[in-house]
Amino acid sequence: MCLSVTLTKRYTRPVSALVVFAKWPAPGHVKTRLCPPLTPGQAAELAHAFLLDTVERAMRLRDVQIWVAYAPADARPHFADTLPAGIRYLPQRGHDLGEREWHVFADLFREQVSPVLLIGSDLPTLPLGHLEAAFRLLSEAKVRAVFGPSRDGGYYCVGAKPDAAGLAPLFENIAWGTDAVLRQTLEQAHRHDIEVRLAPEWDDVDTFDDVRRLRMHLASTPDAFNAPRTREVLQRSTWKESRENGSARNGREAANRLGSKPLGSGEANSRPVASALNSEERMAMSLLVFDTLKATKALKQAGFDEVQAEAVVATVGDAIGGSVATKADLEKTAGELRADMQKMEVGLRADMQKMEAGLRADMTAGFRNLYRHLWIMAAGIIGLNVALMKLLP
Repeated sequence: MCLSVTLTKRYTRPVSALVVFAKWPAPGHVKTRLCPPLTPGQAAELAHAFLLDTVERAMRLRDVQIWVAYAPADARPHFADTLPAGIRYLPQRGHDLGEREWHVFADLFREQVSPVLLIGSDLPTLPLGHLEAAFRLLSEAKVRAVFGPSRDGGYYCVGAKPDAAGLAPLFENIAWGTDAVLRQTLEQAHRHDIEVRLAPEWDDVDTFDDVRRLRMHLASTPDAFNAPRTREVLQRSTWKESRENGSARNGREAANRLGSKPLGSGEANSRPVASALNSEERMAMSLLVFDTLKATKALKQAGFDEVQAEAVVATVGDAIGGSVATKADLEKTAGELRADMQKMEVGLRADMQKMEAGLRADMTAGFRNLYRHLWIMAAGIIGLNVALMKLLP
């Protein structure tokens, strides 16, 4: 890998840097995994909000220079016109994600910038404490790199200290975009004897499930200053969550056979139910537990025949976005919770036994030391008595 970028300012002493790795949010070029259900324009709007909120949070760090590693190559004016003053820029270079990340580190190390922490531009709610923890880990003498794990098997941040050539293996031979990214990276670190540490876990936003979790997180956080642009976009969104599961299709087919329309299909309710709700209501609906067996039984008792009952229940399930749970699902979840509790109980018992054994060992050692000191004191007293008796006439 050759280096060809010359930055406009060389630092006379090492300066900590946080680099936001960003692609200009043009429709059809960012967050494509969100389409559908989002349109390319909606995905770009959301990516733009992520970028602004991520950079704003990053700028709250003290004594850290904020950089943006931008793409495509001609996008710098767009970023400079959009983002706050004081940010520095460098272009992304390389054929894949690993090469682009490695070049960012190499370019900044060459300019005496260290340590360097690299994050994505889709972390609008990332706690500053996670970034501060990553910088603290990088301050350890033996640590050469830090990674922030995410639940999808990748990482949301990577930090390093100067050693561009030696760190290259961390960005080579990795299956980018898969759930094996972090595992393969750590294997590379072990194989090449590179000391790494893991920062606290957090998630970026890649899929619509991630968007749903983010929306729920923001709804539970009343702080209006927490990702305000992302919050605004999500609150005024009317995205349809298209979930075509088998029960929903069967419900519509059964309803059509009956000559009836699914719930919410009239002219006054032509939009999907999920689209007609505001973000708080959609969040509440996503948390709804719907027992299909119990609902079907209740409808049959009310006079519906079996086909009608199944049609209504399936249509209601479709209306709430397919987020339904049957009695079997609930029993399975309860079983998993019981198993987890049993594992916790076993672990706690083992820990208590270890603590008890340790206390017993400490008490035994303490008593032994006490006895030894008492014997020494007794011997001293006897010796003193003997000496006094010799001195007395």
